[in-house]
Amino acid sequence: MGRRLLRQHNPSHLIDLGVDHKGYSTNPEELTELRRRLKEMKDLLGSEESDLSKLVNNKKKQCSFLDGNMVSLVFAVAMGLVLSVTVYAFQHLYTAVMKRFNLS
Repeated sequence: MGRRLLRQHNPSHLIDLGVDHKGYSTNPEELTELRRRLKEMKDLLGSEESDLSKLVNNKKKQCSFLDGNMVSLVFAVAMGLVLSVTVYAFQHLYTAVMKRFNLS
């Protein structure tokens, strides 16, 4: 159970190669080129995104048939049908039970 000494990692040899201890480039020309390309990509995606949002907004304005009021109306009609069928079924069940056991 000997005690081992840990060697310290010295990343100074990597800096000479143009990268830091995490492997990222430290070359200023390369960094400015990457920043320029990143800015161009952001500008390109920003313009495409705004075009897409305009298209979606135009589609929303055109398709105004299914708004909140229409959905509420459809829900109310469906609920009314369910309640009327329930009342109809229980009425006929009641009359059938009354006839079967001669209670009326």
